[in-house]
Amino acid sequence: MISPRRYRLGALFLLFVFLLAGCRMPGSTRPLVKIGLLAPFEGLHRPLGYEVLYAVKLAIQERNDAGGVAGWGVELVALDDGFDPEEARRAAEKRAADKGVMGVIGPFSAATADAAAPMLARSALPWIAVGPVNATTLGTSRPYGFRLFASNAVLAEAIGSYAVMQARARRPVLVRAGGDDLADAVAAILRRQGLMLVADVVWDKPGWDALKEASPDLLIVTGDVEAVADFIVGAREQGIQAPVVSGPEAGRDILRQRAGVAAEGLVWVSSAPAVRSMTLAASFVEGYRALAGKEPGPYAALAYDATQVLLDALADDTRHDAGPTRRGVANALSVAQRRGLVGFVSFAPEGGWLSAPVFAYRLSQGNLVAPP
Repeated sequence: MISPRRYRLGALFLLFVFLLAGCRMPGSTRPLVKIGLLAPFEGLHRPLGYEVLYAVKLAIQERNDAGGVAGWGVELVALDDGFDPEEARRAAEKRAADKGVMGVIGPFSAATADAAAPMLARSALPWIAVGPVNATTLGTSRPYGFRLFASNAVLAEAIGSYAVMQARARRPVLVRAGGDDLADAVAAILRRQGLMLVADVVWDKPGWDALKEASPDLLIVTGDVEAVADFIVGAREQGIQAPVVSGPEAGRDILRQRAGVAAEGLVWVSSAPAVRSMTLAASFVEGYRALAGKEPGPYAALAYDATQVLLDALADDTRHDAGPTRRGVANALSVAQRRGLVGFVSFAPEGGWLSAPVFAYRLSQGNLVAPP
């Protein structure tokens, strides 16, 4: 019988071979430059890792087929961060130690970015997070940290607008299911809009009686996707039927799998597009299907755009310096401009995405659709 450890090592070895086979230029004598990917390839969040892996591979394949970046071939090196802060820190340390790596796509959560950012910044290794990374994390990582996602402040504006204009809430309750940055921003927005919370609670076996007494007409739930799912299930079991609006984490498949029918009607606010609700370039969708054998998920389009922007920066720096450098790539990213699948990409001085789009979708019969 194969031990779990040997099975895991075998799976990681196959992943390594798969990456090399898909992204190195066979028989080429061109010089090579590496880019890294920090994402979860094992554990509960494994589907996200493979969703973005195929998007990154597609962008690199297209660039290599077109001649590379200023004549250099591009190779992908990926590490599993397990969606876990400690794993993310170790993965960042390994990528930073590889002097051939000139940029990184990821991490994909605020918690893993918080853990990985210090090591990446100390090593002058530019990185583009695809997720709601905190402004303070970007600030301490300048000039190397970038975020291809809306800020918590912008996401909170969208949630507040939904609460007032569409849900017409009068008795909203804020439920903090992990991570206070988005929750704090939502509370501040609602106060500014003159909409007072009837309760602001931390979800950890909450007092259901108190929530029932609050008689909420809207539940604003922020935090980790697993905790959000568990809260929704618990609330429905307790007879609390108020509609739910949540932030980026709630769009992951894990919520639908864990909460099931209890999540029906949930409204998800994010910069990641529900692909079926958008018209994306046919070349991207067809290329993704050819590699992955399935449709691209919400984070695939953002990961593809992040990779293309990083490849542009590598090309620009290589043309100026006869070869890429980490600092040169970071400088090129700071002035990057590209029309992406999801929107126009350029970065503010603090590293955030200028004019980052925000989408709102409602979960209906297992699918994300535009809310009425």
